[in-house]
Amino acid sequence: MSFEVPNPIERVDPGLARRFEAAIADALGDAHPHAVSVRFGVWDGEDDGPCFVCKIESAPRAAPGAPPAWRWWSPLVRTPEELAGHVRAGLRLLDRPAEAARPRDEYWGWAATGSDGA
Repeated sequence: MSFEVPNPIERVDPGLARRFEAAIADALGDAHPHAVSVRFGVWDGEDDGPCFVCKIESAPRAAPGAPPAWRWWSPLVRTPEELAGHVRAGLRLLDRPAEAARPRDEYWGWAATGSDGA
């Protein structure tokens, strides 16, 4: 695993940056055995302080039958623990590609509709 340097969370709080990195390492564990790069972002959260986002990306593998590269963006989070929970949920979807491809109401606000579009 490699972290983009410098981690922009360091500008907010160096200790918090290390906790976010540790949360990602812990959440990924051995679940994703291939090399991944991790990039963080900081979003200014108006009156309630900063929010954080994370991108995890694996390198494409050219071996026949190898799974494609994995690219995942987190929602905006406030804590390392919150981010780790989202990473674990994303990893669970790796084993269920059909479910991963389906729009998620809680992220996009799309409502389920019947076959007539209503």
